[in-house]
Amino acid sequence: VYLLQLTVFTGPWFVQTFGFAAGSAVQHWWSVGTYMFVHAGFLHLAFNMLMLFFFGPAVEARMGGTSFALYYLVCGVGGAALAFPVSLLGPTGIVVGASAAVFGVSLAFAMHWPDTPIYVFPLPIPIKAKWLVAFLAGTALFATVLQVRSGVAHFAHLGGFLFGFVYLKAEQVV
Repeated sequence: VYLLQLTVFTGPWFVQTFGFAAGSAVQHWWSVGTYMFVHAGFLHLAFNMLMLFFFGPAVEARMGGTSFALYYLVCGVGGAALAFPVSLLGPTGIVVGASAAVFGVSLAFAMHWPDTPIYVFPLPIPIKAKWLVAFLAGTALFATVLQVRSGVAHFAHLGGFLFGFVYLKAEQVV
């Protein structure tokens, strides 16, 4: 999709049509699902795909392909769902990217393999998965509470974490 953004579907209309904006979600109802496949830039896409590359295979192997795809989509929709109440606090802009879904996948990894060492460049020592994901969640919460205007939808990350956590806990009960 990103390649199409750069070559065929250029211009702001593509992001406005397929990105998620709380104010136009009724008119663009499909954006709850499509925003996950639109990215703001190459580094945005690369970071999401790198996280998915490291955390996704183990989580998918544990859950199975169909359950993993459903979980991924639930976490992504969770990012959009959290945009509604956050948008009441102030303008949030258009949300794009797979970050909410990918952060949900990282949460699943940390919940299943909390003590797995993760090497994060340029740190010289590994970090346990549970602490890395806790740091990511804490950073997103901190930035959301302070309403940091960085162009990053930190609240969407939290939505991915929240919906992912609820999904995983509900799965344990069943």
